[in-house]
Amino acid sequence: MPIADAHAHMVAGEKALTAFCSGCHSPPRRPSQNSLSRRERVGVRVFGVGCQIGNVWISAVPEEHQLILRQPPRKMRMLRRSAATGGILDQGHRISGALLDTVRFISQSLSQVQLRLLATCDGLTQEQVLWRPAPYANNIGFILWHVARNEDRQISRFRGAPSDLWESQSWYTKFGQPIDAPDPGDRMGLRALPIPALDVLVSYLKATHEQLQEFLATLTPDELDVAPDPSHPERTLGASLRHLITHKNNHHGQVDYIRGLQDETWDLPPGTGVVLPSPS
Repeated sequence: MPIADAHAHMVAGEKALTAFCSGCHSPPRRPSQNSLSRRERVGVRVFGVGCQIGNVWISAVPEEHQLILRQPPRKMRMLRRSAATGGILDQGHRISGALLDTVRFISQSLSQVQLRLLATCDGLTQEQVLWRPAPYANNIGFILWHVARNEDRQISRFRGAPSDLWESQSWYTKFGQPIDAPDPGDRMGLRALPIPALDVLVSYLKATHEQLQEFLATLTPDELDVAPDPSHPERTLGASLRHLITHKNNHHGQVDYIRGLQDETWDLPPGTGVVLPSPS
């Protein structure tokens, strides 16, 4: 939003709020500029017109930009009122992007670790995929299988699908494994199973991630408190997705470490995953 437009919204909003609050005990006002940090003062240029009702500051800007400030000015924080829009002016006098909602944050967190995991796998030889740092340690191939298989099972359960991708898309045949291969957590049983080529492992990772993102695209923040299995009410979608983020980051760190043990000159490019590619 250009500064001129933002100023016009402020002036119009202040006039409207003055009429609304004509009989109110708390007339329209702006937060004291002296009590705000520099960053907060920038935000007040757009969102600083409103009135105080109890401990809630109500902003008098158009509905699509409304925010509620629930703390005193010095500790002010902005909460998004609209799911689709919102933002504050940055130092370049531009409106920043919409504030993240919870589901979008989860989606981007999982996209970032997926991007970093795939970047860590890029260029690996099959020898590196199968190498173990110790006789009973996991290799990269096993870890990738475990991550993808776990994600496949979890998302299929969230969606209430009759089968997971392992079965419905016949990934077990591409892996050369039986359809009822040992549970992903059965490390001893899995050691007897063949580890396929890296491109098969990566393709399965991509397929499960695509399924995950399709599911998240249909999810609303209110649904995060739903428990798919009534017998485990504590295992809500939100809790399960939080664990999925932690689980994948944990195993990405292992893959990164094992690759580094094999090549001390290797490292991810700085900032990998900080900026995500635009959705296609």
